[in-house]
Amino acid sequence: MLSQRWQHLWDELSDILARQLIQKRVRWSDHAKEQMCDRNISKQSVQYVVTRNVANEMYGAYEYPHGPHPYANPDPVFSITGKDVSGRWVTVAVAVQNRNGKISFTIVTVLEPSPHSRHRKQP
Repeated sequence: MLSQRWQHLWDELSDILARQLIQKRVRWSDHAKEQMCDRNISKQSVQYVVTRNVANEMYGAYEYPHGPHPYANPDPVFSITGKDVSGRWVTVAVAVQNRNGKISFTIVTVLEPSPHSRHRKQP
């Protein structure tokens, strides 16, 4: 569940993110591409999950406590979890950048959460 602060931000960002995905303006980190290749998750699956679900976690800059470098994220990060078109659970972590008033996004990582993962939504 998102706090009110993040829910308001998500409401504004989700439409921009969806448009930028369609326009192929979203950056994909090398790590995300490697994880997608290792897990056989396509860009279409990522787009499907991102555009049909809401963020289930959001962290401000230097607040992300997970991964190999906790609290090192220079930009806000949010995670979106949902089922792709085939019914497989997928979590997408997205960083949002605001540089000189321009919003851009980077897909940071993509994973298939285990049934007990903090990312996994209950059906």
